[in-house]
Amino acid sequence: MLDQENRQWQRIPVAFEAKCRDVDSAFTPYHRTEIVDITHEGCRVVGSGRFKRGQVVSLLVDLPHEGSLHMQAVAAWSAPVYKNAISETGLRFITEDRAAEETYMKLYHFCLLRQSRI
Repeated sequence: MLDQENRQWQRIPVAFEAKCRDVDSAFTPYHRTEIVDITHEGCRVVGSGRFKRGQVVSLLVDLPHEGSLHMQAVAAWSAPVYKNAISETGLRFITEDRAAEETYMKLYHFCLLRQSRI
């Protein structure tokens, strides 16, 4: 029997390069990662960074015509996918203020437009 996901928003498949790190590690370099899907509230990334549930993550993406977008998200889950060197992580964006929500929506709409061209 298949388990059905209880998601309010549909996942949109994307393949978009990003960088992420623990928000408390301001002096450590970002890890290269890839956003593999996005929803109205968060995204799933695959990369070398491994995060613990509840950990706040800094996410950096470069959009054409927008430049660099910096967002914060909370790791909802994280699991190794390849020899403990590569992990996938579900991130829920922190949108506590209007500026943070507008930044996230730029990424979300960019992904929607990009996906519709495929």
